[in-house]
Amino acid sequence: MKKLGGLSFSAKIVLIVFLAVLPMVAITLVSMYELKLSTDGRQMALIENNFDQAYRTLEEKMEGVHAISTLMTVNEPVNTALRSASKEDMRQQLSSFEAITSYVRNIEMSHEGTRVYLFVDDEYMIAQDRSTRYRAISALQGMPWSPSLLHGMGHPQWIYTESLLEKGQISLTQMRALMDHNDYTQTLGVLAVSLEEAQVQGVLGNAIAEQFMAICTEDGQVLTSNGADKPPMDTLPVRSNQDAFSLLSMGGAEYYLAARELSDSGLYLVSVLPRSLMNQEVSMVRNRVLLSYLAIFLLMALI
Repeated sequence: MKKLGGLSFSAKIVLIVFLAVLPMVAITLVSMYELKLSTDGRQMALIENNFDQAYRTLEEKMEGVHAISTLMTVNEPVNTALRSASKEDMRQQLSSFEAITSYVRNIEMSHEGTRVYLFVDDEYMIAQDRSTRYRAISALQGMPWSPSLLHGMGHPQWIYTESLLEKGQISLTQMRALMDHNDYTQTLGVLAVSLEEAQVQGVLGNAIAEQFMAICTEDGQVLTSNGADKPPMDTLPVRSNQDAFSLLSMGGAEYYLAARELSDSGLYLVSVLPRSLMNQEVSMVRNRVLLSYLAIFLLMALI
């Protein structure tokens, strides 16, 4: 110790560098690289699991909506009531629609967060009283998807609609024309089965911190999201084969992005995460190590 104490300051620095600092730096670099690989793997696995879980949950909810839609479409009493209403007086019409309402309520009670609506002929009195269940079919005129819906022979169509079903509400909705079972060239009305926005947000809101999760159209337009910071782009690069997370450059920064179509709906669940987030844990460890080395270096220089 006395011999070391007699060295000049510059000699001490050189000795510390060769005997302590360089080996420690080499070990640290290797350790940090291994830590980064391990951390990246864990974080990516967490992100992928989170995305898969959100996708499965939304798929289940949308399958429930489709099941309701199918039940309403094939239900003969519903079809008969709609077909007969055009020939009935007001009292009989109300009775027919009450039978439909009773059936629909039972379905809604068994499927939390779903609502069923019917767009019927404008001449029906029940379509004129701004009922929350029955709407005038003329309300669908002018909608971009209306022609394909009305001429789709009952083929279901998914939309994300605002202020169509309930004012101020946004809903993920499956719509389909209800065809006359006795004459499939005739449309009796249009069925709309909606998944309440709270149900969708309950899924999107389970994303990890800074993870942007949204439902988008095929061209990348965001319809609804969890409210996290969106990449600085008008539309997201959604691609049908982009099932796994891939690294993309958007708006001058790098992001991990994955997209997956929901129930053949033409809508996609999209998850985006800044690449910088993946490095935060490693950066924190690195900064602590560097501070420790600095303290050791200063302590040994004072010996």
